[in-house]
Amino acid sequence: MGRGVCAWVLGLSFLLFSGVSGAAKGCPPRPDDAIEAKALAGEQFTRGTTLYKDRKYDAALAAFLCSLRSAEHENTVLNIAASLKNSPRKKAALEPLRAYVRDNPDTQSAAELRSLLRCAETFLKVPHVELPEPTVKEP
Repeated sequence: MGRGVCAWVLGLSFLLFSGVSGAAKGCPPRPDDAIEAKALAGEQFTRGTTLYKDRKYDAALAAFLCSLRSAEHENTVLNIAASLKNSPRKKAALEPLRAYVRDNPDTQSAAELRSLLRCAETFLKVPHVELPEPTVKEP
């Protein structure tokens, strides 16, 4: 992402949350059934939205990451990106995002979060943390 795109991403004002390290801990287990996983993701997303509206930012972060772990959805990633601008604990919010990428390096969400993290590290003037790249799958 170029600097202009980074500024735009970090300037969004969608539904928001703030971060604390380890926010994805305590997620309900992801169901094996895809329909059940999507339903759980929806519940966690709604929970995150409600918590954010109640200004319970740490709990909202946990819910959004749990939603993403259950089923990927671009709106969840947008909420993660938008939250960084408004989070009072921006630097702390980076670690649970890094943990998601480490745990799920081959997902589309991880690819989007890698770009977001590079932008955030630049804007927050924190050292870049190398994260695993997607594994190359043999044909």
